Amino acid sequence: MTLKIFILFYQVLWIFLLPPILLYLRMRGRKDDLYWKHLGERFGHYSCDLPQSPIWIHAVSIGEFRSSTALIHIALKRGHRVLVTTFTPAGRREAERQFSAAVAERQLAVVWAPFDMGWCHRRLIKACQPRICLPLEGEIWPAMIITMREASVPLYLCNAQYARRSMARDSKGLRIRQKVIAQCAGAFVKSGAQKDRFAAIG
Repeated sequence: MTLKIFILFYQVLWIFLLPPILLYLRMRGRKDDLYWKHLGERFGHYSCDLPQSPIWIHAVSIGEFRSSTALIHIALKRGHRVLVTTFTPAGRREAERQFSAAVAERQLAVVWAPFDMGWCHRRLIKACQPRICLPLEGEIWPAMIITMREASVPLYLCNAQYARRSMARDSKGLRIRQKVIAQCAGAFVKSGAQKDRFAAIG
């Protein structure tokens, strides 16, 4: 299977998954209304002005966000604008709490991560023109990776990890995950072993 065929299949699959995903968010929203608030952001539509030419930090949940805080502090200290995307209310609340001053000064914005469909990511790109995209902790979002490459936005995996067993398993099959990862601009890794694994797949 070629990468283009996989991405086409992946995007069609998202169309079928959207109704149950929206139903899930709606049901979770009964206990925590933040799940259902700002729904347009999940489709790349923003009611507020996003910081322009930001460093985009993509931290799906609170754990990934906490691992990004030092990086965000450095970026802000150097005068960069920052966009933080997250997928869970806990992550969003923590980001808004820790960087409330930067949010108030419009140096930083916290929004929902777009659903992983190319047109949603293209909307985000159009809204803020990110200079770089940094997904945390080995998150592999195929449509995001491909769309960023097509838009010439460098995407680097941060704290990237590729387990030895996963790599061995992927190497025996269609190598789809490896083909997707190879579309990234690079990866920031924690060890020489991880460096060698990512280098081996391009």
